[in-house]
Amino acid sequence: ATVPVPDPPTSADSNFYYQDHEVLTGRYSYFYKIDVVDPCGAVGKTSNIGRTMKLSVGADNEKNRNILTWNQYEEWNGGVNEYEVYRGVDGQNMKLIRSLVVRNFATDPTVKQDGEIITFVDDVSDQATTGNGQFCYKIVAKEGTGTFPGVNPQESSSNVECTVQYPLFYVPTAFTPNGDGLNDRFLPLGAFHDIKSYSLEIFNRWGERIYTTTDYQSDDAGWDGNY
Repeated sequence: ATVPVPDPPTSADSNFYYQDHEVLTGRYSYFYKIDVVDPCGAVGKTSNIGRTMKLSVGADNEKNRNILTWNQYEEWNGGVNEYEVYRGVDGQNMKLIRSLVVRNFATDPTVKQDGEIITFVDDVSDQATTGNGQFCYKIVAKEGTGTFPGVNPQESSSNVECTVQYPLFYVPTAFTPNGDGLNDRFLPLGAFHDIKSYSLEIFNRWGERIYTTTDYQSDDAGWDGNY
């Protein structure tokens, strides 16, 4: 694209902006640079090369975690100081969950960098009790110090990428209703699902119903062995 410069330029023309709408940010990372071209068509100065981040997300359903991978942002004069990880659950607004400082990558067990590719592991087991298991993410790169004089540190956002944790359901085969606070109630447990209705019925060996409930989430949910 060509962005014309007003002739003569004024102080209001010190900053230029260009929006590239013909992109597929969920599929590709893009490189950009600016050439300054004089009226004769000769290239004078050339900017640094800027590269966008392309985020990919996958679900590790066995370990209740999501794996995020993205290419490093390139290239600010001040470098990248940190990457902010934003997460949205079940269509809710995204919230900042981690700030990954680049100089601490070597000692952070949740993140690693291999060449230009950065990987972050998000443990979502604490998000398992409610919702339908959909997780959406974006990465925001934050520039470090050493920027050009008079220019504030910049930031750049990746694409938004989503994944889904499969619903989990567990029915115990035994329980110990002895009042010790451990496994005192018989109750099926689930994760990453949005329950619309629930009913539990228990029958004895002769086919007689001895317990029924629609309570799934209260402190008294589940059968305590009495009937």
